[in-house]
Amino acid sequence: AYSLSAQTTTSGGLGGAAMGYGNLGGSGGTATTRIAAVSESSDVVLDVRLAGGAGGDGAGGADGGQGGEGLVAQALSALTTGYLEVVQFISGGQGGSSDNAYAGRGGNAGMELDLIAITTANVAFNGQATGGNGGNTANGDGGDGGDGPWHLSVSGGGGGSIAGGASGGNGGKANGHDKRGGAGGSASSSAFGGALDGAILLSVDTAAIGGNGGDGENFAYGGDGAN
Repeated sequence: AYSLSAQTTTSGGLGGAAMGYGNLGGSGGTATTRIAAVSESSDVVLDVRLAGGAGGDGAGGADGGQGGEGLVAQALSALTTGYLEVVQFISGGQGGSSDNAYAGRGGNAGMELDLIAITTANVAFNGQATGGNGGNTANGDGGDGGDGPWHLSVSGGGGGSIAGGASGGNGGKANGHDKRGGAGGSASSSAFGGALDGAILLSVDTAAIGGNGGDGENFAYGGDGAN
């Protein structure tokens, strides 16, 4: 049988840099997309990549900007008589750095997808949501890591597998007395699945890993790790 394959890559724009005390680097752009598939007789492979834009850097005492988000939230209905595979990787943007102030927070990376697979063949899903890392600073507090929530539900299909999960971004590095490294971003994952035939196995394997706290240098405190 013939195969139908589609790939999309979406990236948010970079935030602009800032100069001077009291100013703030621009936020990175949000990346989002919607997908769908219809095929009468072929296998279907969908490959989706999203990345939020990095926050702008701060110089001369300006704060770093926040990283952009990568977001997917939709109900996806895929109609085919063949095998269905969906690959989806999402990441938040890096927080902007600062030379003498607060660094930017990493962007969140979120996925909430309801996949309705109208096929009697196998279904496979592989994906990950990773929060952006917080920005680093040469003298100040590090930026917090972005969060990584991930949820998937699959109904239909003739069995198959679901694999994926979420990771929080790492906190940014701090520098200087009484400053603090950024906190790691939180992560959560859940997945539910049911095949058309209750006797057929649809395996589910997910994980969630919280981000690491940022290091503290020159008498700065280290940031807290996340669950």
